[in-house]
Amino acid sequence: MSSAPAMTLSSLAAQAYKDGYASHGDIDLQPERFENQLWVTIEKHLGLNAPAATTFSFFSSLHTIDLYLTIGCSQSSDRAWARFVTAYQRYIDKVARFVSPTSDTARDLASDVMADLFMPDRSGRSRIASFDGQQSLATWLRVLMSNRATNLRMLKGNTYQPIERLSDVADVAAITRMEAALNASMYEAILEDCFELASESLTDRERLILLLRYDDRLRIFEIARALGVHPSGITRQLQNTHLKLQKKIISVLTLKYHLGPAAIKECLVDLLENPAHSLLVFLKASALRNSGQPDSKQG
Repeated sequence: MSSAPAMTLSSLAAQAYKDGYASHGDIDLQPERFENQLWVTIEKHLGLNAPAATTFSFFSSLHTIDLYLTIGCSQSSDRAWARFVTAYQRYIDKVARFVSPTSDTARDLASDVMADLFMPDRSGRSRIASFDGQQSLATWLRVLMSNRATNLRMLKGNTYQPIERLSDVADVAAITRMEAALNASMYEAILEDCFELASESLTDRERLILLLRYDDRLRIFEIARALGVHPSGITRQLQNTHLKLQKKIISVLTLKYHLGPAAIKECLVDLLENPAHSLLVFLKASALRNSGQPDSKQG
C-alpha cells in the first residue's frame, strides 16, 4: 500500500481507538498496538498491495469497537478481561442455555467457553485473538458456542468406549507424528477430513434428520411429524447416527492416519472441546453433493 493510504488508515485507526476507548474504557491497550493489529488483520485478508478503495471498504466493515476489546484481552490485560466479563458474561450464559439441553450442561458450556477464550492455543496466543472483527463479537461468540454444543451432542453420546477397546500398546510414533502435525498446522486438516468422510458415510435420511435436529433446531416430535413417523423412531435414529459418526471418525484416525488410542483420544477431545470445529458445515456440503447441487462449504 502507498504511504498516503497508510496515513489515512492511521487516522481512521486513531478514530477507531477513540471509539473503542469511549465504549470500553481504559483496558491497558496502547494505540500503537491497536493500529498494528488492524494492519495485521487487513494484510491477512487482503494482502500487502490491495487497492486503497478495497482497503478502506474492508476497514469500514470491521467491528473495530469489538476489536479494541479483544485485542486488549489477547494481551492478557486484567482490565480488558474484566470488561469482557462485564459486557459478555450474561450473553454467554444466555446463549449456553439456548443451545444446551439442560441447565447443568449450559453452565458447563459457558464455563468452558470462557476458559477456552482465555487460555492460549497451540500457537501460544489467547484463543480470543482469533477474532478478526469481520462479524460482531456477539455473533462470533454465538457461532463458537453453537458449534461446540452441536459437536458435543453429536459425538459424546457414547463417551469413549470404542477407544478403550482398542489396543493398549502405546503408539509413541503416532503421537510424535500427531505433535509434528499440530506444529505444522495440519491438525485442523486431519479433523476436517474426518468430519468430511464421516458426513459422506451417512445416508440421505440420516443427514436430513441431523440437519433438522441441529441446524433447524427442530424438536423430536416436530421431526417425527414432518417425516410421518413415531418420535421414538427419530430418537433411535439419532442415537444410531451419533454412534455411526463416532465409529467412522475413529476408523479414519485408525486406518487412514494410523493413530493409536492415546492419539485418537486427543483428536476426539479436540473435536469436542474446540468450538471452531463444526460438523454441520460438512453435513450441509455432503447433502448438497448428494442432491446433485453445486458443492459449497459455506455455512
